[in-house]
Amino acid sequence: MDKRIRTTTIVLLAGYSLAGNAANQEFQDFFFNACVNAVGGLAVRCAETQGGFGDLSGDSESSLNPSQSLSGSDAALVSALQRGQEVREHLQRNAEDDADEERVSIGPFSLLINGRRSSTEATRIVDLDSERSYQMDQTGAELGLDFRASDAITVGGWLQWESSDLRFDSEDQGVNFAPLGDAGNIDSDGLGVTVYLSAQLGGNAYVDGSIGYTSNDYVYSRNSVFQESTRTVAQTNVRVRGETSGQVLAATLNFGRTTGVGAWSVTPIAGLTYIGSESDAYTEQDLSGSGLSLTVADSSRTVLIGQLGVSVNRAISMNGWVLLPQARIEYIRELDNERSESEVRFVNDASANRFRLLGDNPDADRIDLAIGLAGVFRNGWIPYVEYQITTAGDNFDRYRIAAGIRVEL
Repeated sequence: MDKRIRTTTIVLLAGYSLAGNAANQEFQDFFFNACVNAVGGLAVRCAETQGGFGDLSGDSESSLNPSQSLSGSDAALVSALQRGQEVREHLQRNAEDDADEERVSIGPFSLLINGRRSSTEATRIVDLDSERSYQMDQTGAELGLDFRASDAITVGGWLQWESSDLRFDSEDQGVNFAPLGDAGNIDSDGLGVTVYLSAQLGGNAYVDGSIGYTSNDYVYSRNSVFQESTRTVAQTNVRVRGETSGQVLAATLNFGRTTGVGAWSVTPIAGLTYIGSESDAYTEQDLSGSGLSLTVADSSRTVLIGQLGVSVNRAISMNGWVLLPQARIEYIRELDNERSESEVRFVNDASANRFRLLGDNPDADRIDLAIGLAGVFRNGWIPYVEYQITTAGDNFDRYRIAAGIRVEL
């Protein structure tokens, strides 16, 4: 019998006998195969296991499983969706401001400055869900210019900057198993541009659309623990880091119609958002000399989102300026959302065995609730502030605060 085939057979038999209750059997099988032709630091780790076959503790199987890469596009998708909402809300505010007779129009151009801060919490169940729990903070800003081509047409665009910090939760304590403070993080910075157009239709209806492109730089950090199955050899803490880049293309199309209800303006809204995200391949740097760094393949993901909602506002005259309290509720449905995918291999595996990860089925339904306040001043300054909550049951929550100012030129 060929030596390699015989060794692989022994490895697999050992794996099923020693790791029958493994926390992540698929990753354990991958590690068995990687140990057959391991070199360098990976060979050292394999030699620490029983028989050199690569048998891991259940805690280590979960810890080493590189599911962090499945969340790589999350920040980009969230930012693209938020930006599409902000474009729509900006154009809707423009229409509401223009309809206010007390506003003084200075010229066809207006300057826009936006800023936002959001926090997202995604909860996963270890060893039941494929992905990891995380907390993500995002900061973004836009600088834009509108041109009012006519009473019915507004075109414009803005330059955008965004930064995010996504931090994965730590693993649980185990038998002789001491996890690191967290399981790693993903930092990203992006620069891009968005252009948009809004057209007022008859009967106070409108349609608007936008298209945007963002270039992102990513830094992935993964913290995990190597522990052999007997839990008698001292664990090895694994710290690796990788850098790559990617891009996001997003497009929106929205419809609405404003109706007066007493002193209030009510606007039903419906829209579609398409987001396509791509990320380049990268190889991790082994910061701790563990021999367990990975090469991660390139990836892509597309999402089509439908939105239905209603916004309300009221104009309140305030001695020469106008106050506009606003509220919005929106139902978001993911009409088509590919599950996250990732493919990895150990740098020190001479056979280049590959491990494919497939993310969880994404939450299809979400609810947005937002309240805001805008002011219309006679000098052409129009500031606003908005607070938004997005929820999808027990495993997803996002909070966002945005503020900005539009200045008539």
